[in-house]
Amino acid sequence: MPWKQSSKITILGIYAPNDTEEQIKFWDELTERLEHPDPIHNKPDIMLGDFNMVEGSIDREPQRLDNQSVTERLQNIKENLRLQDSWQNDNPATKEFTYYQKSSGSQSRIDRIYLTEALGRHCHSWENRHSGLGSDHKLLTVRIENKGTPHIGRGRWQMPHNATENKHLIREIKKRGAIILQQFREAKDKGAGALHALDPQQTHECFKKFIKFKTQEYLRATVPKVQRYIEAKETELKTIIEQLTPEAEQNRDLRVQMTVIEEELSALYTQKHNMIRNNVMTKYWIESETIGKTWINANKEVRPKETIYRLKRPTNLQTSAGTQIEHTEYVTRSDEMANLAARYHDDLQKVDIDNSNESLSEQQRLREQAFSLINRTLDSDDQEYLKKDITEEEIAANIRHLATGKSPGPDGIPVELYKTLLRDSEQYKAKEKTQEDGTALHQILRKIENQAANEDPDMDEEEPHFNITEYLQILYNDIHEFGPNSDSCFAEGWMCLLYKKGDRTDIANYRPITVLNSDYKILTRAMTTRLGNIAGKIIHPDQAGFMKGWHIEDHTDLVHMLMHLCETKEINGAIVCLDQEKAYDRINHTYLWEVLHRFGVPQRFIDLVQSLYSQAHTRVIINGVQSNPYKVTRGVRQGDPLSCLLFNLAIEPLAESLRNSNLKGIQIGDSQRLIASLFADDTTVYLSESDDVAELFETLTNWCKVSGAKFNKNKTEIIPIGSPQYRNLTSTRRSLNEAHKPIDNSIRISTNGDATRILGAWVGYKIDEISIWNKLLDEINNILRQWEKGRPTLEGRRLIVAMYIAGKTQFLTRVQGMPKQIEDRLQSLINRFMWGKVNEWKYIPTIRSTILTGQIESGGRKSLDIAARNEAIDIIRVKTYLKANKQRPTWTRLADEIISLAVNSRSNAKDPDARTNTFLQDVKPGSNIEEV
Repeated sequence: MPWKQSSKITILGIYAPNDTEEQIKFWDELTERLEHPDPIHNKPDIMLGDFNMVEGSIDREPQRLDNQSVTERLQNIKENLRLQDSWQNDNPATKEFTYYQKSSGSQSRIDRIYLTEALGRHCHSWENRHSGLGSDHKLLTVRIENKGTPHIGRGRWQMPHNATENKHLIREIKKRGAIILQQFREAKDKGAGALHALDPQQTHECFKKFIKFKTQEYLRATVPKVQRYIEAKETELKTIIEQLTPEAEQNRDLRVQMTVIEEELSALYTQKHNMIRNNVMTKYWIESETIGKTWINANKEVRPKETIYRLKRPTNLQTSAGTQIEHTEYVTRSDEMANLAARYHDDLQKVDIDNSNESLSEQQRLREQAFSLINRTLDSDDQEYLKKDITEEEIAANIRHLATGKSPGPDGIPVELYKTLLRDSEQYKAKEKTQEDGTALHQILRKIENQAANEDPDMDEEEPHFNITEYLQILYNDIHEFGPNSDSCFAEGWMCLLYKKGDRTDIANYRPITVLNSDYKILTRAMTTRLGNIAGKIIHPDQAGFMKGWHIEDHTDLVHMLMHLCETKEINGAIVCLDQEKAYDRINHTYLWEVLHRFGVPQRFIDLVQSLYSQAHTRVIINGVQSNPYKVTRGVRQGDPLSCLLFNLAIEPLAESLRNSNLKGIQIGDSQRLIASLFADDTTVYLSESDDVAELFETLTNWCKVSGAKFNKNKTEIIPIGSPQYRNLTSTRRSLNEAHKPIDNSIRISTNGDATRILGAWVGYKIDEISIWNKLLDEINNILRQWEKGRPTLEGRRLIVAMYIAGKTQFLTRVQGMPKQIEDRLQSLINRFMWGKVNEWKYIPTIRSTILTGQIESGGRKSLDIAARNEAIDIIRVKTYLKANKQRPTWTRLADEIISLAVNSRSNAKDPDARTNTFLQDVKPGSNIEEV
């Protein structure tokens, strides 16, 4: 079987016969096979199973020895395989039995696990317990650690999601919260100074510690009764076994007691197993074939957790000649790897932060040049909107909108708790309003509550009211006014490293995601909502990342349309796809605060962002082990809802620099110049054949000196556009025109057949559209084969098709288009899966696919019709094309020009406006027909 890091481990399973003569024959045959091994199988590392014999009298009760011939044969096999009874070696005087014979009351340890000496040194946690399946053999288990596996730590504490459903725990939390809130109210009535003196932030930290303590107390108290009975009986059985003596007569009474306890334990384990099985069966019965975690997790492929085994720590060694050579050392301890990763990200904040090569006057000139191009600012109404305190309504709305099922931050409190407290608070308010109205509904509710109180004694106590939105508002207002406390954990985060690609030992090949506290995200999400509502007034429509009303497909359609138009009209130029190195992590905070100020963001809002980052600390967790914290002094945190808009504002001066540069870009018609499009940090620049790539990189470099960003030339790609002759010439001479110097060799220039990925779409001339889809089709096919193992019903298959085939192909279809050949292959795959024939190519469907895709009301199953879905995607694109003039994205202007070129050459329409798409023509009522 697979072992760690691509190695394998061989296990030999034994089920020996009971008869002595058959045993001798069995062990002789096994010896013969082991002496002439199968070349496919390795020498066993583990031998386990039911041996139906023991090696020593201590392993039987009453004690006796087994047949010597049988014992010797087993011992010879052990010696030849170099296997040992590791449990017996570690517990030579301990009596423990795995088999209980009801007819005689005798017990024995005939089930054993033999290990090699190497594995025996790394085994622990031996367990010998009833399986709960009604077997007379116990379940023997052991944990074996791989010696190359790093230490796996305990990670961080987090509140289980199901704990938020326990009414007793939630009542305790609401009680404490109501008391604290009342103290806040009383202090607030005395004045803002009295409230701040109460220190809401420190009180909140204590409240969260109370929640953790109560949750842990609840988890300890909720151990099922059957488990407590099992633990008590196992302790009693162990005490009796220790009293056994070699004299069989003296053990008679003890064996009777053992028999009774073993039967009780067997019944208890069966009860426990049946409880778990029934709970799982009930949950699965309710949630099976409904789109949710229960059904999906039960059917998806189980993969081992991602473990980082080693990270490299490069060091420089000096040779005898005095030269420096790089020497690579590997760190394998989890704590050292975590601290290495923390130092890496801390050091990353200090890279290129000081432009020591530039004079102070030059640095100031570059800063002023970047900031002077900001020509849009917020008006006074928008500034007042951002300055206001966070309201209870905003807090409630953002609690509702936060996604559930996510990992909590360092405090371990999930968003589910805040949702539960909000729900209870709103229900209490609704009940109070109903009571005031004196409606009949209130009387019904009171009757139900009285009945519940009779059934549950804890319900006699009045339900406390904890207004979570008012509580958080007071907390956030204190943070807004005074900033986070220096000893507060409010802005702390823990970093999760997600492998991207490349060398797994290189820390740079992991994407850092910072997981923040839920209370922190509620605040920053409210700030994001406000900033997002007015960001469109100060950020150019060329930036589509996380902006309301603009979508990623607007940019992919722009690239496709531009390449087609330029080839048709022979408009020569190039598309430059830029790549930023660690974009979110490198933005200089001083630069960011100045950008916000220049855009007219009110100082009170800026102060709040600054204060949140002033106390921002992060710990890296690798293999469950936490690093020492480091302070965030640069960049915006990936995982913070506010980060995306902050980065959009930070990169906007670069976009303005490109728009105000001497680069001509691509001219669209007579009015619009296309120079750049952005989606967050993904920047695409459009150049004409007269533009110099060196001038572009000079503009980029100047902005990087101010902002702290950095562009990777070796990941930059250039796609020549225009006539085929120009494209070939550009890739050959490596420049857009012969008057310019050749482009740096580290920059890739695509040729015909090369596919370049831009925002998820693959673009290029004469690229193989089918091969783009093949990887996704293979992935879908593997997923369907995995789901086939669960034998879903026809309705379940319809949902699976909707989740995976529709879900996984929708985006690529929108930005790439689906070839007819791929569409046919997908429809065939859908049909085969719907009829349980995913592994067969030839079959006769029970019902035509046209009926299968029909509406349920007309006798169909509403299965996915891939052709109709693709047509619907095209209709949505047409709908975007037909938007009002000011709402139309840039690609629609290119589409207008392409459509105008498709007018029949014999047409008498000479006016270019007359060639505009019919749906977009504007005719004024009452106009002279000759003018029309």
